[in-house]
Amino acid sequence: VCVFSDAQLRELLLGDGVLDALQPGATLVSHVTGSPDLVAELADRAPAGVHVVDAPMSGTADQIRAGRLTLLLGGDEADIERVRPVLAAYADPIIHVGAIGDAQRVKLINNLLFTVNLRMAVEAARLAEAMSVTPSRLAATLATCSGNSFALALLQHLPPESTIETARPFLAKDVAVVREVAASMGLDLGLLGELSEWVNDG
Repeated sequence: VCVFSDAQLRELLLGDGVLDALQPGATLVSHVTGSPDLVAELADRAPAGVHVVDAPMSGTADQIRAGRLTLLLGGDEADIERVRPVLAAYADPIIHVGAIGDAQRVKLINNLLFTVNLRMAVEAARLAEAMSVTPSRLAATLATCSGNSFALALLQHLPPESTIETARPFLAKDVAVVREVAASMGLDLGLLGELSEWVNDG
């Protein structure tokens, strides 16, 4: 299952009854980035003999086509090994990070960090332009330097503002989820939380 949000996942699997319709021996793999509590709920509510694997993904459409999507997996080892051959058709690496929900937690932290990195990359691009260096040249040059990041690499191919607007809906969703998760655990996101607030601007 690869839909956009927790709300869509809940509607599809619980509201539309897809989860209850699964037969014993089936394994549900959720690629949605969202709440660790929801994927745990799905595992708890799955019919007897139905397995659930928490599998948020990281990567681009080009990486999917190349079979190089990164998958973070949470769940039982046996369940993961059962679906690994299918996942390997479009993902490498496939990383088992822990129990159900753990993959979501790692992915949410990843996306929070990417949100901050993207904003910093765009600010670097603006500074470069002010210094008469194009963003694409900056990104290509820093690809082998210590300031490189995945966010900066995106600027080799897309203008900074276009990159921001393309990513914003996805990042806004994920930052909202990680804020909810942290709040439920009594945690402060600290500087990462402050620097990710830009996704809700404009």
